[in-house]
Amino acid sequence: MPSAHPPEFRRRATEQEALMAATAAGQPKHPSTEQRPPRGMSGCCPLLVPYYAVTMIGSASLPGGVLLRPLDVGDARALLDAYIRSREHLRPFDPVRPDSFWTLAGQQNGLDEMVQQMKEGRLLACAMLRDGRVLGCATLNTIVLGPSCSANLGYWVEPAEVGRGLASAAVAALCQIADQELGLHRIQASTSPSNVASQRVLVKNGFEQWGTAPKYLHINGRWQDSCLFQRILNDRPPSFGS
Repeated sequence: MPSAHPPEFRRRATEQEALMAATAAGQPKHPSTEQRPPRGMSGCCPLLVPYYAVTMIGSASLPGGVLLRPLDVGDARALLDAYIRSREHLRPFDPVRPDSFWTLAGQQNGLDEMVQQMKEGRLLACAMLRDGRVLGCATLNTIVLGPSCSANLGYWVEPAEVGRGLASAAVAALCQIADQELGLHRIQASTSPSNVASQRVLVKNGFEQWGTAPKYLHINGRWQDSCLFQRILNDRPPSFGS
């Protein structure tokens, strides 16, 4: 069973050092945005997530010697292998994938796009790895700040690792990052009504079901209902910059 306290993410020291060096040299601290850094620990949510708020996220230890870290452009082969191993397991809960998805080039293109979105502060996509093998993924996508200050949560674990607490621990870690590092207010998630295991992961991490959306997503070849969950992380007001 995972600890009741979410694992601490380690920041990437090399990027932090580069930021400090740029500051000492009189260069702009935050080259991709004029907004101040995220202030999740001091009581406010920024209007925009500067690129370094996501790219400086490091890694966290999960149960069973598994490492949770942001995906990188070099993960295409390991990610493709994980999807192939999990293809039938995920089929009932995933959209129909194009043939290109099941190729190395397709995964590389997808990773390139995800890494770009992470640099822009719109996505945090992490892999669960053991000895270089991807066992699943957990993501915060569609990161929206300002008045909404929220993100959508997604996660999956390959069938051989189901029931070992990885999904619960990964969700706990992302909730901590969303609150303390990205300064978000709320995380939402949706599951198929038949995906009871996923619903248990959400409830275990403090999510509450607030509704059901009919014909919400096109999954496995047809429009399907979704159970809608959310977790309120804090009651801090958003910041509109100053």
